[in-house]
Amino acid sequence: MLRIGAFSRIAHMTIDTLRHYDAVGLLKPAVIDPTTGYRYYTADQLQAVNQIVTLKELGFSLEEIAHIQKGHSSSADLHALLQHQLRVTEQTITAAEQRRSRIQAHLHAVEAQQRLPPYAIQLKSMDSTMVATMRATVPTMAQIPEYWQVWFQTVAAWLHTQQIPIGVPIAFHHDEGFQPEQIDTECGFIIPTIHRRAIAPPTPIVLRQLEAHAHIATVAVANPDPHTGGLKNAYAALGQWISTQGYTLYGAPREVYYGAPETGDVTVEIQFPVEQSQGIQPAVSRSEP
Repeated sequence: MLRIGAFSRIAHMTIDTLRHYDAVGLLKPAVIDPTTGYRYYTADQLQAVNQIVTLKELGFSLEEIAHIQKGHSSSADLHALLQHQLRVTEQTITAAEQRRSRIQAHLHAVEAQQRLPPYAIQLKSMDSTMVATMRATVPTMAQIPEYWQVWFQTVAAWLHTQQIPIGVPIAFHHDEGFQPEQIDTECGFIIPTIHRRAIAPPTPIVLRQLEAHAHIATVAVANPDPHTGGLKNAYAALGQWISTQGYTLYGAPREVYYGAPETGDVTVEIQFPVEQSQGIQPAVSRSEP
């Protein structure tokens, strides 16, 4: 028989842990001296200690270990428990890897932001213009590029059949607030002025006239890099500028794309229609959308 101190040294388990395992019924002493209260263990109990340590390392709770040690689990039950623990561990690893990727992306974005010059924000006015577009609700943010690609191709094909030159691409975000799912979005092309004639496009393509805006806050981003936040920083800078300059949003934000996407040379102009607050006298430049 081994007193608790000796058993603790042999088993590499603290005395406090042995007492806790006794209290919860996981590993009780073989004998407790009724006179002195000393706890005694047998060498055979070292096997139980090793099993407890192994199962704890595998992620089992003390309650689950007690259930296994009492013989309530058959070999098949133990196999199923281990399979479940394996799945839980794999899910934990996957979640940790995803978290690591997000941390790395955020770290790169912070580092890149420190190297970026301030955004050149302009206040413009825009005349009314016509656009040919498609609009629908997209299930998730990640699916927007896929939907837009189809819509741009569909609208471009129809404009080609009408012998109408394709203007610059434009996209709209119609939701009042940020929506990670069920996003109301629209994209298509601006129609050059000389070709704005009455045409009846097939559904779901629509022709519509954009209203003129006296004030549109804009910022242009050349070749936005998704690894450094894409357009997020530009949106944040534009939103901060609008707020500090005393303006409020008026109408759907839009993005206009200049350049050649096939070569990767693209400049995105973010446009926020705004209303002038009292007392503000903006310096406004004239621009086409």
